Amino acid sequence: MSVETTQITCSTCAFTASDSVTWGYFSYELKDNTLISVERSLGWCHNCNDVVAIENLTPKAKRSKDTDGRSWKGIAELKLELQKAKSRLRNIFGFGKAKIDLLTNELEFTILREREIDQYNKLIESRVGSSRCLFCSMRDILHLNIPKLTEGNPPVSTGFIHPECGGQLMAAKSGFRVSLRFDYTSVYDCEGHFLRKQQR
Repeated sequence: MSVETTQITCSTCAFTASDSVTWGYFSYELKDNTLISVERSLGWCHNCNDVVAIENLTPKAKRSKDTDGRSWKGIAELKLELQKAKSRLRNIFGFGKAKIDLLTNELEFTILREREIDQYNKLIESRVGSSRCLFCSMRDILHLNIPKLTEGNPPVSTGFIHPECGGQLMAAKSGFRVSLRFDYTSVYDCEGHFLRKQQR
């Protein structure tokens, strides 16, 4: 799958960056060695002096819809559906196996998703201090507000003044779609300190 990049440029100097710095796999390592996803957004790091991926420490809500707008069923609802599917007479002859397999997979995925949300929210509640840069682990960062962009439109101000020259950082759709493969995960401790790169 390819994704269109957002290009960040300075209105005064030749500085350029891209939102692709947030792409890839970023994970917290919990005490039991479980890995859970790092929620992240685009920011400016004064230590890196660059546009970077930063932690987003907003608790996750248990979303009710997937990316296509379809409603997600809860664990209790899926368990009930699965129980009904298994009890139907036609399953004695194996005709309902595909439906049972589908519901079983959906239930397992939902349980894992909700467990990760719970783990992530507990991690956020236990955090000491503010968000960190996901490249240098420092806290001297600012969130970049990227306005809604349309391909072909001129660059729009992010409202951020480039510390190097005093120009404004501008954002625009690049017009290019990039397909990247990520073979590793960046792993962090629960306080957002970088630990290692890990093969996927």
